[in-house]
Amino acid sequence: MPRRPNLSGTLPDIPFLSLFKRKFPFTILLIAGVGWVLVTNGVRIEEVFGPSPSPFNPLFHLSNQFFHASLDHYRGNMLVLVPLGVVLTLLTSDKHVLAVVVGADALTSFVYHVGSGPVVGSSGVAFAIIGVLIVRTVGDAMQNASMEWLLTIMVGLFLPFFLVLLVVAVALQGAWVAHFGHLLAFCFGGMLAAAFVVVGHASDDRLVLSW
Repeated sequence: MPRRPNLSGTLPDIPFLSLFKRKFPFTILLIAGVGWVLVTNGVRIEEVFGPSPSPFNPLFHLSNQFFHASLDHYRGNMLVLVPLGVVLTLLTSDKHVLAVVVGADALTSFVYHVGSGPVVGSSGVAFAIIGVLIVRTVGDAMQNASMEWLLTIMVGLFLPFFLVLLVVAVALQGAWVAHFGHLLAFCFGGMLAAAFVVVGHASDDRLVLSW
């Protein structure tokens, strides 16, 4: 039977293109690219939002990951963010990474801003991705386990990392690095991933039981 001609004016659904759109790290490369342009041109966040930005300005929390205090600050963040972001994109999708940026990192920025003041840099995204990767790895490895075992292993693996970051944040409190911001981002990223993993696991259980 001959195939109908494509009269819709849209491109045909090519599996490779679909996979490319889902797995190409657009979000991570956007953060890296825009951040590079800003830092190399000396554009600082206070020039855009003023020296005392409001913690209730959503645009600040959705854009502060593009700004960095110096070129060394930018390079240090990219050494962690880019490889981890690419890994998470390949394991999930670019939309998932965007959700981490908009959800976990923006929430971290808001909470830290309210408690301690504004924070800039993409390290919050990196720590949120670390939290997501830990939880996501457990979820993928224990797809056939019970919900009790899933939660036990998830918490058991997540807790040591949390404690290390907490000790670092307390010990280095007052330093120019926002260690408590890193801790918050790690927690929010882990909680965001846990919500997806637990809901997906529960749905699979229901499907199994329905058989």
